[in-house]
Amino acid sequence: MTIHYLTQEPTMHTDSFELATEIAAQCWCTETTSMIEMDVRLAEVFAQRLAAWIDTAKQSQRNADFYRSLLDDCAQHFGQAAFTADDGTVMDDPIRSKLPELVASWVIRRCLLFSICERTTP
Repeated sequence: MTIHYLTQEPTMHTDSFELATEIAAQCWCTETTSMIEMDVRLAEVFAQRLAAWIDTAKQSQRNADFYRSLLDDCAQHFGQAAFTADDGTVMDDPIRSKLPELVASWVIRRCLLFSICERTTP
């Protein structure tokens, strides 16, 4: 299910809606709200809105995971340099914050190499 700008309401049979319903019901279980009678209609509407936010957060996490995996794939091409911290510690996962520096260095070396090759080619 795609939610655009949180305007579409999720169906009432999704995991997100079930979680949101539980959270909405818990709102009537706090010290300051336990004496208020639960309004089921209000709880369902709140749960629908909350489920939309939950779905949005889930999609955002899937997107972040996807792009993180792309960065990790790119990091493999830089070898150990992408896994080595500034203090020399070698990490199990790539240090993603080093990738812009590694790419810039690669581009500069490539440009220098091709510049030299162009000057020596007859």
